[in-house]
Amino acid sequence: MNILEWFKVNSRSIFDCINVPELYDFQVEAVGEFLRHGKGIIVLPSGTGKSIVALAIIKALRVPTAIIVPTRPLLSQWVKMIKGFGGYATPYYGEEKRISQITVFTYATAYKNVEKIIRNFKFIVFDEVHHLMAEKYRALVRAAVECRYALGLTSTPERLDGEHIYMFKFLPLVYRMRISEAMARGFTSPLNIVPIPVSLDLDEHELYRQYTETILRADRVYGTHNPAELAKIDEPLARAALSCLQRRKVLLSEARLKVRVVADIVSRHLDERVLLFSESIRSLKRIKRELDLRGIKSLIYHSRMSRDERAMQLEKWGRNGWNILLSCRCLDEGINVPEVRIGVIVCTGKTSRQLIQRVGRLIRPLPGKIAVMYIVYARGTVEDEVPELIKGLITDRRRWFK
Repeated sequence: MNILEWFKVNSRSIFDCINVPELYDFQVEAVGEFLRHGKGIIVLPSGTGKSIVALAIIKALRVPTAIIVPTRPLLSQWVKMIKGFGGYATPYYGEEKRISQITVFTYATAYKNVEKIIRNFKFIVFDEVHHLMAEKYRALVRAAVECRYALGLTSTPERLDGEHIYMFKFLPLVYRMRISEAMARGFTSPLNIVPIPVSLDLDEHELYRQYTETILRADRVYGTHNPAELAKIDEPLARAALSCLQRRKVLLSEARLKVRVVADIVSRHLDERVLLFSESIRSLKRIKRELDLRGIKSLIYHSRMSRDERAMQLEKWGRNGWNILLSCRCLDEGINVPEVRIGVIVCTGKTSRQLIQRVGRLIRPLPGKIAVMYIVYARGTVEDEVPELIKGLITDRRRWFK
């Protein structure tokens, strides 16, 4: 490290170098509420500047800051963003383990270095804070409690397992703006919802009936069919219901008619980027085969690919005719491509977090942009309510966490 880098890393004046852009009124409100409390969670829709809010707080506090993020791409985004506004942050992962006035960790690295974080930092920013309550990362709760300041950022803090209730005890909600309000105030692009119902084949329908029967039987016995709750019950029926829930999800994501309908939708938008979400890698591969048969270029992005492979796919996306990106869940968080306005959801996922994240990928604002979300769902199944759930998100008429 040369003397200039040493100075940047070790001088408190680094905070004076940060040039925070002019904040919107709601961002000023969010910053003010956090500074009044010192600890808490700020909930804002994707594309409304959560990271800018955090940057403003970092500059205001002027104390050593750790930023903890779920993925390495997000880590790189934070480092780049801070540099873009005149600041200096160091990544802490792999061979690049450097502590500075602003240091960015992944959750996977941070939970192994809790003592170091408590010792070196007075302010912690938990990006996508709902990850904090994952069993694997619970050691970080101590850092959130013991550090002088702690901020959680997310578009939706609630968790299916209910652990957000415990999180709120040490990181209370201090500011929240829902998607509906952000749209009404013009802070995101407007979104058109286009429901596309399809039917299951006879054999698919029979399998769906069998799986659902077992799930409902478990619900009658245990009073729940929540996977997180069933996983706690060591009985044959609970295990069978868990298996049926997963099999039903795969069945719905791979329904044969969906593949053809999705290919038809994509064919209408060959001249612009399209982002498709599905629940299984096998369903993505089936959709890709159909697109290949039609001569349509498409890219697959999923968690079983290496980090370098995923980065390569994102690099190709939108270039030389590679406009269609088929993703399986791991793209729900972190992607920031405002140019994308066409989305396709091949249903099954119904949690509010998942739906909010997927909508959030499309509504990042650009002048004149009107986003379109196609929802391809199996008629007469649990997917029937997904279009209304998404419409409810943008009109604030929704039930949280089905």
